[in-house]
Amino acid sequence: MEELYKILLTERENDSKRYWAIFNLMNIINAGLLAVIATEKSQNLYYRDLAACFGMILCVVWLLAELRMVGWIRSWERKIRYIETWYLKEIIPTSESKSLYDLRFRIFKDRKSDFLWGIIPTRSVGPIVSVLFGVVWLLIRFPGLLKLISTILSHFIHH
Repeated sequence: MEELYKILLTERENDSKRYWAIFNLMNIINAGLLAVIATEKSQNLYYRDLAACFGMILCVVWLLAELRMVGWIRSWERKIRYIETWYLKEIIPTSESKSLYDLRFRIFKDRKSDFLWGIIPTRSVGPIVSVLFGVVWLLIRFPGLLKLISTILSHFIHH
């Protein structure tokens, strides 16, 4: 049982590391593309549009990869929780009055680092940032879209 528990923890940790590696790589690529567009002296529309289209495609791939990694991490955690019920029962004898639920998933219990600003689960950061970058690329590709959105919003605010 202990060996299975260690394997599950290792796989969960490996997928967590992959999640953050994808997050960091995509952030660097998107920020680099934005920097190139921002510093382009000629403001060539062809290159801007090409970079924006590439950025949007990249953000879709990024979002799908992040969601897939979150799915795998949650899957490992479900298995860990299940195994801990039996594994911890073997290690920590419990009385009938004490709930095993309190002992479950002890390795991650009370980790404050799992929430950004105490409210957003850190696993939600990847998908949120990929969508935000996607919106930026969309606005770069279709600059008139921003004006349209602001016009619609001002119409609703003033009426």
